Parts: sequence; structure tokens; C-alpha cells
Amino acid sequence: MAKKERESQLELSALQPMMAVQEEELQVQEEELQVQEEELQVQAADMEPLTRKMQTKEDLIKDLQIQLIFLKTYQLWNALPRKYYFFGKKLLQ
Repeated sequence: MAKKERESQLELSALQPMMAVQEEELQVQEEELQVQEEELQVQAADMEPLTRKMQTKEDLIKDLQIQLIFLKTYQLWNALPRKYYFFGKKLLQ
């Protein structure tokens, strides 16, 4: 029984350094993940104002498109009576 205990003790002693290395590797991986998470948070913070700017510009473009449509419609409506006036005048001549 004492022999088996010694063998078990030797095996345990041999495994302890490997466990320590694995724990260190795990710690390094956790630190790398934390750094990556912080970088992602910084990138997300940088994206937020850009997204707001882009939305503002999209809204401005929509407003300008609507104004352009109204302007063209207004010009068309103003031009119609003049066309009919000149057309009627030519008919009467």
C-alpha cells in the first residue's frame, strides 16, 4: 500500500507543474479576452457618433429631396397657366 501511495504522490508531483502552466496559459487568455473586450467597447463608442452623424445626413437628404419635389411641382403649376394663356391666345389669332 505504501508503494501505491508513493507512486500516486510521484504522479501528483509530476502533474502539478503541468497544472501550473495550464493555469498561467488560462490567465493569459483571460487577459487577452479582457483587452479585446475593451477594444470592442472603444470601437463601439467611436461608432455611436458616426451613426448619429450618418442618420442626420440621411434625414437632411430626405428633406432636400422633398423640397426639390415641391419646388419642381410649384414651378410646373406656375408654368401651366402661362402655357394655356399663350395657347389660347394663339387659338384666338
